Amino acid sequence: FFNVSVTTYALMQHRDKPSVVVRPIEQLDLPQCHQIISDTMDDFGIKANKAELAETLHSATELHNPAEKRGFWVACLQNTPKTVIGLVGIQPGVDPYWFSEYCTQKPSESTTVDPWTKKEGCTHAGELIRLYVAKDKRGLGVGHQLFQSAEDWARSVGYDKIWLETSRKFPTQDRFYTPHGFSYLLRLENEWEDDIYGKNLGN
Repeated sequence: FFNVSVTTYALMQHRDKPSVVVRPIEQLDLPQCHQIISDTMDDFGIKANKAELAETLHSATELHNPAEKRGFWVACLQNTPKTVIGLVGIQPGVDPYWFSEYCTQKPSESTTVDPWTKKEGCTHAGELIRLYVAKDKRGLGVGHQLFQSAEDWARSVGYDKIWLETSRKFPTQDRFYTPHGFSYLLRLENEWEDDIYGKNLGN
């Protein structure tokens, strides 16, 4: 059993850039995580129920529970290990690859079908959640390091697929996920204007 505990990366392999540490979330990290999410919403002009979002991040032990195949990490600079600059999680989720069983739309088309009512959570597909990076640390490779830690852990606990939903209101979403091996699966016409991406891990 492989467990991602603390991983240190040299950002962008550049000697002038600081190193970042990716570690499991702790309870004291939660207020900083809430702030990063709130600031990101404001940056992109996204109107959201921030209290509802905060409620999903209320217990570090629930977020990071390998026994339930749930993992959650924060990124910090190596010289300031208590200052959170990014976050990401993996949780059990429905498998988007079975969308084709009932949805015939091509990826460029829209659907109002609610996929989450069709199938309960399963153990082989992990959902990537809450990938956020503090505004002043974007472009340094922090998101990449967070994602790589989450993917490595997902493989280690037996997930053979990971997927995510991300808002089209984030203009750089496709430029981030496609280079990391994700395929564009589905466009949803919901309040968040979400797109669904998925990736086979080959376990």
